[in-house]
Amino acid sequence: ASWYTDHMRKPTKRDSLCRLAPIDIVTVIDVGVAAQTESLIAAFPDALHLLIESDPRWIETYAKTYAGIRHVIHQMAADVTNRIDSLTFDAPALLKIDVDGGELAVLIGSIGILDRVAVLVIEATSASLFAIVQFAEAHGFRLFDIVELCYCGNQLHQCDLIFVAEAFCHLVFTPW
Repeated sequence: ASWYTDHMRKPTKRDSLCRLAPIDIVTVIDVGVAAQTESLIAAFPDALHLLIESDPRWIETYAKTYAGIRHVIHQMAADVTNRIDSLTFDAPALLKIDVDGGELAVLIGSIGILDRVAVLVIEATSASLFAIVQFAEAHGFRLFDIVELCYCGNQLHQCDLIFVAEAFCHLVFTPW
């Protein structure tokens, strides 16, 4: 093994979240959970997981998929009108948004809690990527990583963007 292979990282969500360990995330707000978000469970097993899911078919599975993980279920479709910024939780938090196209609307509906969010994990399509980066940067977040790239044909279709709030950047960003 060489120095390069020993220190090379993998562009996966799980790997990137592990590199955020210096930030003591106490609450995970998971918008668009589906069955479960395994990478968030693995990276933050001691955090309280607030599960925001609109599809009632998934709700009954959480007793099994989140067994042993502290969690609270909120059955709702989060967006601009169904705002998640009324949630109460301890900070610092991680906010993950994966709602198949409505990510920017959820972000707008979360403006009131962003001051307590240390990390954003947002699915972005090639069409929404620029607007999401602009929004995050305008609200005090820096792009930390781009992971889970998904291609359709020859072009990028979607990816997950990971942002860190400016107040926490000194804990995880490597100086040049």
